[in-house]
Amino acid sequence: MGSPLRLFAPAALSCLVLAAAGCGVIGGERSAKDISTRPPAGGEGGGGNEKGAGQALASAPMAVQKGKVRAELIALDRGPANSVLVRVRLVNGEAEAFSPTYTLDWPAADGVRPAEPTRPKATGITLVDPVANKRYFPLTGAGGECLCSDTLNTTIEPGRSAEFYAVLPAPPADVHRIAVSVPLTQVFPDVPIGPGPAAPPAGADPAGARPPTILPLVSTVEGGDQAVDEGDANQSFRLSSDVLFALNKADITAKAESILTDVAKRIDQSADTTVQIDGHTDNTGNDAINDPLSLRRAQAVQRVLSRLITRPGVGYQSAGHGSKEPVAANSSDAGRQRNRRVTVTFARPAPAPAGPGPAPAAPGRPVGAAQPKAQEVRSLKLDVTELRRSPTGLVNLVWKLTNNGGEQFDSTTQFATPVTNVFYFGGASGGTMGVTLYDEATGRRYYTLRDSQNRCLCIGLGGGGDYRIMPGGTMTHANSYKLPPEIKSITVEFPGYQPLRGAAVG
Repeated sequence: MGSPLRLFAPAALSCLVLAAAGCGVIGGERSAKDISTRPPAGGEGGGGNEKGAGQALASAPMAVQKGKVRAELIALDRGPANSVLVRVRLVNGEAEAFSPTYTLDWPAADGVRPAEPTRPKATGITLVDPVANKRYFPLTGAGGECLCSDTLNTTIEPGRSAEFYAVLPAPPADVHRIAVSVPLTQVFPDVPIGPGPAAPPAGADPAGARPPTILPLVSTVEGGDQAVDEGDANQSFRLSSDVLFALNKADITAKAESILTDVAKRIDQSADTTVQIDGHTDNTGNDAINDPLSLRRAQAVQRVLSRLITRPGVGYQSAGHGSKEPVAANSSDAGRQRNRRVTVTFARPAPAPAGPGPAPAAPGRPVGAAQPKAQEVRSLKLDVTELRRSPTGLVNLVWKLTNNGGEQFDSTTQFATPVTNVFYFGGASGGTMGVTLYDEATGRRYYTLRDSQNRCLCIGLGGGGDYRIMPGGTMTHANSYKLPPEIKSITVEFPGYQPLRGAAVG
């Protein structure tokens, strides 16, 4: 069994990461026409994965410049040496030149960045398998270089476009459709994988590449007495100690019996032979009290589960960690309550592979507008334009911010500190992980998907670079989730805004 899944503490916003919102024009750069330039595409096309100059498999706006740059997915095909080739076209609809130098370099997984950190590449193009809970990053050559486009000193002139590529590890042969994530663009769900063979670009032969970087995709659901973190291999149930035990005690309460009965049923459905049980406390008191208390609580949960689990051959590993591994800040009552927990981790049942499935549904109609309640966002109109579930189970939330004020909002003045902090929840990508979906019927809250290095499947708010919303201008953002198929409507919660209730999941 792999290591237990953990929630990560919020990370500080990195200037380099958030510079991906667009870095302006750099002197001495070469024009995009020197790389691969075409007139803007004429819309989405149908048919196979090999598209003409005016066609695309999928297209969506990017959260860069003034919101008029589009990313077009033009190819996804299997290639040699167990690889796939992704080709993306960026189309500049702005009235000024656009530099994508750092735009596609975000977010990169550890060990994926080029050997030369000053040489940005398209390392942020990834594949997302929401069924197997995996995220695939571009391959690296024997020397550590990314098998993807170099974006250094590139300019896309107004009305022009440039193509970029990334060579990634191939999903299993029985995976026929997958999602494609392009930085600062909504995730393209349910894209058919062409059979190929696609020839790799010059200098990007996957033969002899380093072992691939494939990270778990983690979904988090919190509700009432427990939360569940689910990755590609394990699922981890975080159970509230306030429900399981009396204050400063390690004796199981009567209410805890029903909660642990449900967990035991989940373990019975798993094939895992080892269940990991970890006790945690808040930082009240000291280690001499918290460490043994957390261990006794883990052992108490083990005793109950060993009685409730009906499947033979299950072993247990219990440990107490005291206050050393918080999942929330201990500075508030709510944070300390989340930190008082017992976590039960075991292998999740193997998911059924997704078949070819139906074609992706057409974009949905606008869902509704969220009304501001925080002073910082009073002039930012927020509209949810799409809440749609793909056949592979990925749910895309697409929303727009429109500046109805008389002043420009940008990443260096008003917008940077107050509004970024309003939406920010955490993660290496900064961004908008604070945007959640809440099921009022069950009391469960669904968080934005993230990989195990805590980069969310979301579009962040630029804390640096060229993120601008001019008066009357609009910027598009998106978050991706996993929801049970029975949920047909849900409440969308944006920090700083009133909840948008009854949003239909298309």
